[in-house]
Amino acid sequence: MAGTVDLPDSIDLDRIRAEGARQGYDGEALEDFVAILRAIDDEFVRVNSLRLAAEFKAAMARSNKR
Repeated sequence: MAGTVDLPDSIDLDRIRAEGARQGYDGEALEDFVAILRAIDDEFVRVNSLRLAAEFKAAMARSNKR
């Protein structure tokens, strides 16, 4: 039985920009909003990808011991 791994995806840049505009940001403030949210999202994806990789590695090690 094969398993799958769902890697975290980045939030679409257009969605971040649209949310910033909806919140009332424009011009440079909107660009700052986008940059901040993109950095947070990039870190979220990085941390969760590392966590998933470690979990996968541990599962493979357990599987190989059988």
